[in-house]
Amino acid sequence: MFNIIFKSRRLCSWTLNKNLYRFSGVPNNVDLNNLSETNMINGVTNEHVRNHTTHLFKKEYTRQREGVVVFEKINVDYIGLLNNETAISIKLNKNISTPADAAKHIHPLLLERSIIALVNGRQWDMYKPFETSCTLDFMHLNENRPTISNNIFWKSCSFLMGHALTNVFKNDLYIELCNFPKIDIESGSFVYDFSISFLNEKSDITFSDNDLKIISNYVEKSFKKQHFSQSPIIPLCVSKAMAFEIFKYNRFKTHILSTMDDNDVTVYSYKNHVDFCDAPLMGHPNNIYTFVVSAINKLDIPNKHIYRAQGISIPRHQKIHYIGFNVIKARASTYVILYVFTEDCDMF
Repeated sequence: MFNIIFKSRRLCSWTLNKNLYRFSGVPNNVDLNNLSETNMINGVTNEHVRNHTTHLFKKEYTRQREGVVVFEKINVDYIGLLNNETAISIKLNKNISTPADAAKHIHPLLLERSIIALVNGRQWDMYKPFETSCTLDFMHLNENRPTISNNIFWKSCSFLMGHALTNVFKNDLYIELCNFPKIDIESGSFVYDFSISFLNEKSDITFSDNDLKIISNYVEKSFKKQHFSQSPIIPLCVSKAMAFEIFKYNRFKTHILSTMDDNDVTVYSYKNHVDFCDAPLMGHPNNIYTFVVSAINKLDIPNKHIYRAQGISIPRHQKIHYIGFNVIKARASTYVILYVFTEDCDMF
């Protein structure tokens, strides 16, 4: 069997045979070592791209933080109290303090359960600094009308799917994230499209159930047993020129950037993963109880190795019986037909 394997053989906590870590359905006559040498683009690997994006993100994040030389105090009024009680007013630092900092001052529960903040009524990332004096409230998944929170939760899960896809494979396979289409909850799953390079033109990968378990387990291991203050999802507003530099090794991301009218782009970082999307995302993946990659299907694009990863997730405050979860998991395994960014892209 063709040995395309994941980076780690210890991602799963259960005991399985060695074939779990091999993809099924790849022809025996494909020489992986030869492919990695002849098809690699200028020696760029997944690890190189991760190091490049995280380095530039940290550098720009530090530059923006160090650019705040005057510590100006602002008033933040928390208005999310019951029974029309008087708002809690706290003084925080402009362009430094975030809604997450405010939540720590008010009550730990706010930090644990909140998906996003509402700053002067606008949706706001939990780790995005305040820009002026404002009112503050928080949104969570147990509200009477959680539609907005649900959409942000699913969009954040797509982001975390990208984190897994760019980390679980060996450098012999070059992974490029395409994009995650607009959330359609009625489809039953969140998705992320990605490209696999350095394969024979006639070779495709069929992902087995065990392969999906490995990817799912990688996501869960990345945040379980962590406190909310550890490894949050950090937003950063950068110029389009900086975004082009960060994502210069990803032809799909640079194509999307070239079609955007905005001069600024919100980039997100989680551990060694950097991506961009429409703001906001939830502040921390600890809001997730269960994360499952339910299916990975090859898109019907001739001569291209573009795949669609689908997943389902349950929030930590909304646990359900395993029978009910198996029902929605089976539904999430059905191929999701959404707009495919790559079909109309001239880069091919």
